[in-house]
Amino acid sequence: MTTPFLVILPVRNGGAYVRQAIASIVGQSDPDFRLVVLENASEDDTVAIVRSFADPRIEVVPAPRPLSIDENWARAKDVVAQVAGDTLVTFLGHDDYLYPDFIARMRALAQSDPEATLLQCHFDLIDAAGTLIRPCRPIAEQESWRDLAAMIAWGLRDAFGTGYVFRAADYLAVGGIPPLPGILYADHLLFLRLTRRGHKRATPSVDCAYRLHDSSMSNTVSIARINQRLEAFAAFAAILDSEFAALTDDDRGRQAMLTLLSREMFVFDGPMVRTSFDARGRARLDAIAGRIKALGGSRDVRHWAYQASRSERLWGRTRRALAYARARMRR
Repeated sequence: MTTPFLVILPVRNGGAYVRQAIASIVGQSDPDFRLVVLENASEDDTVAIVRSFADPRIEVVPAPRPLSIDENWARAKDVVAQVAGDTLVTFLGHDDYLYPDFIARMRALAQSDPEATLLQCHFDLIDAAGTLIRPCRPIAEQESWRDLAAMIAWGLRDAFGTGYVFRAADYLAVGGIPPLPGILYADHLLFLRLTRRGHKRATPSVDCAYRLHDSSMSNTVSIARINQRLEAFAAFAAILDSEFAALTDDDRGRQAMLTLLSREMFVFDGPMVRTSFDARGRARLDAIAGRIKALGGSRDVRHWAYQASRSERLWGRTRRALAYARARMRR
């Protein structure tokens, strides 16, 4: 018997891209799936586009009123609660899309490793026009939650919400997507919680595309957005300290956590940005700085971890080291 597969697509005013997203699901080489669209009071032609597919596998769940992104994504828990526990579930951003074999490969991976509690594929980063920016950074075939946390913390992993698959029972067991402001850092926390229940597996194939553009959640900058991001990060860091305290039991984990905190502090503690925070925001900054100090780091910009906050610098250093090692091996 085929394991059920559920795709959840939250959307608000996604008319520019949602047709491509849904077409990529309908066009899967494995046609055995159900798509639930969490439609959030769109004011453009999103609803008309979704309904134009007239596919019995597609269900539209309208919002009773305009919802925040947190509220809309939270509705997924109710959807997941209605399916069998072994159902494979994935989220798809309305501006992203799947490659034709995504479902087939994720289903095969789940069958090959029943103990895996989080599955992932490699993916492409594309721009607003759909042009390839670059492939994602390499993903290990298997990881523990400690491995995943370290890679995210060091900035050596492209981590976005699209391209992950998990079982419905596991999603409900960890409480669904965490209600962090703007769902910022919520996917990191969700995937860590899921991985901790077993382990994470990844396919070597590239099976979806994540769109990175000016209006995407991960690429929007404003005073309100920076304040929201600080609030979300402070909550995320506090949860890491409480739920994943074992991460800092060894030096590898401490350095990873220190770099994560320092990387975010690099963004938040600049003179121009800091002036946009209210008293609560400044208190959050001080709490992050206190945690950095407790881990043996420094708020001073001369400290290595503070300087290492630029993830691309870390990635560039790693690439250069690998290239040097390969060159040595060829001699």
